[in-house]
Amino acid sequence: VADIMADELGWTAEVKKQQVEAAEKYVNTYGGRISVTSENTLKSGRYKSVHDIFNAIDRNQNGYLEKQEVEEISQILGFKLTDEEVDEAFREMDQKRFGRVSLDDFMKWWTTSSSSPFHKKLSKELGLRVVSEADLRNIGPGTMFG
Repeated sequence: VADIMADELGWTAEVKKQQVEAAEKYVNTYGGRISVTSENTLKSGRYKSVHDIFNAIDRNQNGYLEKQEVEEISQILGFKLTDEEVDEAFREMDQKRFGRVSLDDFMKWWTTSSSSPFHKKLSKELGLRVVSEADLRNIGPGTMFG
């Protein structure tokens, strides 16, 4: 569609690129399992414990993070990962190789993987800085993200 519009409207390559990006952003606010508007919900949420944080990422609320949810959270927060990056991030969290990440697995990953590219991006976007597992367990009430 973009090629046809570019031909018909005389768009330059740069204008076409901008139009495609704008269209994708617009479509993504309505498409998929989780809309891009979820970004505001995640960033402005109030979390009392690491369990609340985990649940915000665990979109299907089954008590585990799946690879698809890792990919979705990156898209929602605006740092889309390649398939290889998703695989790497998930491997880092899924140390037991069960194909899913429990709350305990997530907490261990969070406190030991600060050099992980996914960890750095997630931490930056959510504004969450944690030094140890005890910090995660002792998070008090209040806004953590935003």
